[in-house]
Amino acid sequence: MSTPWAPVLIILALSAGAEAEALKDPTRPPGNHGQASRQPQAPLVLSAVLQTRPARAIINGQVLAIGDKVQGWTLSHIDKNQVSLVSGSRRELLKLFDDNAVTAVNPTGH
Repeated sequence: MSTPWAPVLIILALSAGAEAEALKDPTRPPGNHGQASRQPQAPLVLSAVLQTRPARAIINGQVLAIGDKVQGWTLSHIDKNQVSLVSGSRRELLKLFDDNAVTAVNPTGH
């Protein structure tokens, strides 16, 4: 014995899946959701400055000269302990040594 509501319940159950696909996630940031999102790039890390002629810098494992590009940034200046990079109107300064680094000191003086 079937109930008169069986066809209606089946239609509702099938249409619920289609409705769920059309719903948007309210927590998702705005943007193009149809394409795969870009993978975040690794941070730029200055490993060494080579005092050669012309000077070179090692950034993210790549040996670069002024004018070379890394992750969309152009190396614009090489200094003794730092380099400057530009990307459009943005500028980035990478330093070899962290000015805020803490040196371990024995508090007892021994």
